Amino acid sequence: MGEVSLKAGRIWNKIQVEDPKVLCHSLVWFAGRIPKHSLAVWMAILNRLPTKAESRDHLFLGCGFAMELWEGTLDLSGLPHRAWTPQGFVTTTTTFIFFFFLVVVAALFWMDFPIIRGNPFSSTTSEIPHERIPFPLTCSGSVNHTSGFSPKESPAKTCPDYFRWIHQDLKPWKASGITKDMIERGIPSADFRLVIADGTAYVDRYRPSYQTRDLFTLWGILQLLRLYPGKVPDLDLLFFCGDNTVIMKRDYKGLFAKPSPPPPVFHYCGEKAALDIIFPDWTFWGWVEVNIKPWEEILKAIKVGREKVKWEKREPFAFWKGAITSRDRSHLMRCNLSRKHDWNVRLYLQDWGKEIGEGFKHSNLEDQCTHRYKIYAEGVTWSVSEKYIMACDSMTLMIKPKYYDFFSRSLVPMTHFWPIRRRKKCKHLKFAVDWGNNHTHEAQAIGKAGSKFMEEMVAMRNVYDYMFHLLNEYSKLLKFKPTIPPNAQRLCAETTSQGLVKEFMLQSMKSPSDELPCGLPPPFGDRDIRASLEAEKNIARQAVVPPSFHLQPASSCSHHDLSVLVIVNGNVYVERYRPSFQTRDLFTLWGILQLPKLYPGKVPDLELVFYCGDNTVVMKRDYEGRSAASPPPVFHYCGEKAALDIIFHDWSFWGWAEGAPTSADRGDLLNCNVSDKHTTGMFGFMSRIGVKKSEQPEYYDFFSRSLVPMRHFWPIRRRNKCRYLKFAVEWGNSHTDQAQAIGKAGSQFMEEMLTMRNVYDYIFHLLNEYSKLLKFKPTIPTNAQRVCSETTEHGLAKDLCCSRW
Repeated sequence: MGEVSLKAGRIWNKIQVEDPKVLCHSLVWFAGRIPKHSLAVWMAILNRLPTKAESRDHLFLGCGFAMELWEGTLDLSGLPHRAWTPQGFVTTTTTFIFFFFLVVVAALFWMDFPIIRGNPFSSTTSEIPHERIPFPLTCSGSVNHTSGFSPKESPAKTCPDYFRWIHQDLKPWKASGITKDMIERGIPSADFRLVIADGTAYVDRYRPSYQTRDLFTLWGILQLLRLYPGKVPDLDLLFFCGDNTVIMKRDYKGLFAKPSPPPPVFHYCGEKAALDIIFPDWTFWGWVEVNIKPWEEILKAIKVGREKVKWEKREPFAFWKGAITSRDRSHLMRCNLSRKHDWNVRLYLQDWGKEIGEGFKHSNLEDQCTHRYKIYAEGVTWSVSEKYIMACDSMTLMIKPKYYDFFSRSLVPMTHFWPIRRRKKCKHLKFAVDWGNNHTHEAQAIGKAGSKFMEEMVAMRNVYDYMFHLLNEYSKLLKFKPTIPPNAQRLCAETTSQGLVKEFMLQSMKSPSDELPCGLPPPFGDRDIRASLEAEKNIARQAVVPPSFHLQPASSCSHHDLSVLVIVNGNVYVERYRPSFQTRDLFTLWGILQLPKLYPGKVPDLELVFYCGDNTVVMKRDYEGRSAASPPPVFHYCGEKAALDIIFHDWSFWGWAEGAPTSADRGDLLNCNVSDKHTTGMFGFMSRIGVKKSEQPEYYDFFSRSLVPMRHFWPIRRRNKCRYLKFAVEWGNSHTDQAQAIGKAGSQFMEEMLTMRNVYDYIFHLLNEYSKLLKFKPTIPTNAQRVCSETTEHGLAKDLCCSRW
């Protein structure tokens, strides 16, 4: 399974465990009861070690000896200390040698191997090698309190509007307050625990974070204490430094809900489905691994760099440079310049390994303000690149984000950025660039407004004030007196670091302020939030969709990715505008051709448009509103709640000569499977299919809406799928009669309800009812080709066609 996943380019998905307790034991390595050394060997065969930030529930142990063993292993094997390995696959010989080496080391030391979590979509282009450094924020002498703090008596100004979200982020604990038990329950989701007592910071680190995220986050908190000495109240909090949100709302609802209220965990980003408390990310004090200076310093450099090329003289295209760390970014690459298409987009991959070797000569952010438009696309979750992109004076084309950081909820579409939909992003990017090149003053104004927001609203003083008010409001909710944990380490501004780490820290060091923090504005009302979100949707809807899209009649829509099918007097004609993927159109047309033979003279005259791709194409949102036109009727293989596609049988009912391509979701599912080489390593998540364990699908075909859960299949959630698959298998093995009944009912449905006769009857009735709606007489298109039973195909395609009639 490991080698198949690697060749398919699939990622190591998150592995969830139900029991949050982690046991350091020679036999029971952790709650999932998978021998850790087996998993480590399997990961080595994959030629990649996941980084720690990948998931809060990843297979990582906090044992003190684990990191020393692993780093010693790397030293002995000559492997670099990095989160994942360079580009290229491991050979069979290398795999065997490395496998044998790890087994020997495990036997000698009889210890487990920690796995560092990280980017679940990492690729060779995003590789950022780094060595782990000892935690350098220690105190060699007395606590270095600052003196001479004599601020003004009242705040000089009111804080920016986005500070109001502080109240909203803390709202889940407003009624109950925060107890010590809540803190303790949140420890499995956290990387460290921070306690501030009498103006001194203490940290209890549970596990190393990815790269130096925790180090620079804590450094920022230390600077807050220096900026406002004696003003930050005593508090006790948990912090997670990874990418994915960790406290999910759904876990605290329903029959099997966890104890509520949820534990409060601070994190860099949030989403609608999560309860993470949002805090400024580590890059405001520098990102050493990619040579990005602290925010104040890099902002100065970007302001100088953007003046080198005036907006009017910049390249009239949309620019993006980065690593492929998500599906959205992978899809974005399809919009790049090619022989067939020019979407007015110029995209470049960032090879961090090469940049490190060349001294970061081609990754300076201040040198990337050369295009009129810059694209923001989320990475694994949110991306720290947002502030750098928006500081260039270029109009930001923001692909609709799912996640938000502490300031982005106050960005206004069409004022600070141009919103881009996730679906059909190439078309919408091209439209935005064309619009901007025809409305240069308006486009330039949007770019400047975004830059001004970054310079003024996200100035470091406001960042520190946001931290101050967030921590101050949080401390008011505590129902206990914070005490220093037994294993906590006192933090001071002294550092034993060298090189860039020390340089960035010194650049961002603060002295006591002569002013109090800005005044915290009042919270949003629920009505305010709803009105703001509705206004944002309306603005985005008007901006994203080209005006002609709603006004254009269906008969004149572009059919560059569709085919028109006409049946006249029992004869089938097709006008194909573009070859479909593989032979989908061929076998779909072959199936339709069999219908007039099965029911001669019964199929009515009709004309329809057919789409053979994967994604739904006619979206409800595009035809909402007072001026919207009626949607065009497009036949397709699947549907979803948000779409209006007319669902037709897929081509595979008449054969699939090429076989099934892989998909990201199925790649994720394979990570739950048992390994041929390491059955003990993945035994806990074995998922050999007996009962149909279907993920809760977003899409449906023509028959699946009549399948009944727990009668025809067992439903599985998309998130934590390994855990739910394991539960389903264990339930089935404990209730064999019921599981067998579900399996047989599903098979019986396929055998009886989905016979080919029923398939043809469904096609007949669908086309017959459709023809009754036509308000015109179908005619044969000029360039149409008559479809006959004769075929010029050879080999398997011909055999499959002929076998169906």
